[in-house]
Amino acid sequence: MWHIVGIAARMCLELGLHREQVYRPAKGSNANDPSQIVANEIRRRCFWCVVAMDRIVSISLGRPLAIHLQDADVALPDLNLDGTVNSDSEDQSTSSFCRTAIFVHIVRYRILCGDILSALHNGSTRTQTNEVPALASRDKLANELAQWRQDTSTLSLPDVDLSSTLPGDRSSFRTREWYEMLYYNALLMLYRPSPGLSSASSRDAVVLQTIFVAAKQAIALYAHLHRSRRINYTWITLHSVFMAGLSYVYAVGRHFRSHKRNIPGTSTRTALLENNPTIIEIVNDSRACSNVLVAISERWNVTKNCHDVFNRLSDAMLSDAVEYHTRASSEATRTASAADVPSGASFSVQSDGAGGTPLGYWQINEIGATALAVDSVLHECFDDLQRFQPYGCGDDPVGQLSHDWLGEIGGVGLNLNSMW
Repeated sequence: MWHIVGIAARMCLELGLHREQVYRPAKGSNANDPSQIVANEIRRRCFWCVVAMDRIVSISLGRPLAIHLQDADVALPDLNLDGTVNSDSEDQSTSSFCRTAIFVHIVRYRILCGDILSALHNGSTRTQTNEVPALASRDKLANELAQWRQDTSTLSLPDVDLSSTLPGDRSSFRTREWYEMLYYNALLMLYRPSPGLSSASSRDAVVLQTIFVAAKQAIALYAHLHRSRRINYTWITLHSVFMAGLSYVYAVGRHFRSHKRNIPGTSTRTALLENNPTIIEIVNDSRACSNVLVAISERWNVTKNCHDVFNRLSDAMLSDAVEYHTRASSEATRTASAADVPSGASFSVQSDGAGGTPLGYWQINEIGATALAVDSVLHECFDDLQRFQPYGCGDDPVGQLSHDWLGEIGGVGLNLNSMW
C-alpha cells in the first residue's frame, strides 16, 4: 500500500492534478460541456482520494507525507455538481443526501490528521526545545477537530439498510457512529505522547483523562460497528483498533502507577483519572476490544498475534486493578473499624481525591515498587510492539507509544531524541 500510494502521488504531481489551472477549460473548448465537467471533477476527486490515502498510510506507518498541501492550490469538489457527477447513483432518490458532501467531509478529516502528524509527530519536532508552538498547534487543531465533528450533523446521512445485499447500503460512511469513531481516533493522535511535546506537557491529568475517554469511546464504537456489520475489515482498521486498545491500557496503567507514586504527606501528585476504573468496566472494555481484534485478525495473517499481545497486556492491567481495589476495600474496612477505637487513640486517614478512596493503602518506599504487572508484560511484549508493522522501525504510532511507555517506567531513557 505504501508503494502504491507513493506511485499514485507522483502520478498526480506529474499530471499537474495539484494545480487548479489544470481543471480550467482549455481555450476554444465549451466550458459548459457536461462530459468535460464530469471528467474534470473525476480527476479532481482522484487527486483528493490520493491525498486522503496518503494521510491514512503515512499515519499508520509513521512515515512522512508524500503530498504536501503547501504545494497545491486545487479546490475541493464542488457540492453543486453532485447530481451531475453521480447522476447514475440510486442515492439521488433521496434529495437531501449528497455523496460529494460525505467525500469532502472525509477528506477534510484526513487533511486534519495530516496536520496533526506534521505538527506533533514528524521528525523535526524531535529536536525542538521550545514546546510553545507545539502546544499552540495542538489547541488550534483541537478546535478544528471539534468544528469538524459539529459539521457532521449537516451531512443528512441516509438510513442504513442492514437487510440489503448491496455493500453501499451497509457502508460505514453512512452511519454517524463511524464519524464519531474517527473523531475519537483523532483525539488519541492529538493527545497521545509525541516527540513534539515534553513529558510534562503530554502527561498531565487533563491529557490522561482525554486519552482514556477517547480510547474507551473508540473501542465501544468499533464494537458497535462490528456487531452491526458496518466495519471495514482492513489492516488500517486493525491498526486503529489496536492503537485504541493500547492507549486504554496505557492510560489505566498510568492511573494505577500514579496511585503508587502519590506518597501521603507530600504535595507532589502525578496524573490521575477523574475516577478509578472499576473491574467490571475494565473487563467489558478489554473484551470488546479483543473481540474486534480477533474478528479482523482472522483476515490478516501478518498481524494475527496482535490480539494475543493485547490480551496479555489487558490481563495484566486487570490484575493491577484487582490488586488496587482489593487493597482499597481492605483499607476501607480498617478505617471503619477505627471508628470503634477508644477516644484516647488518634490517627488520620487521607484521601487521594480521585474517587474518594484512602491514599495510604498503596504506599511505596522505593521507586522500583511502583512497577505494575502490566509494566512487566510491556517489557516482554516490547519487541512485538516495536515490530507491529511488518517493515516498521518503531516510528509508527504503536511503536512510539510503547517506547514512551517503557521510558516512563524506566526501561529506557526518557529523552526520545537520542533514539530517533
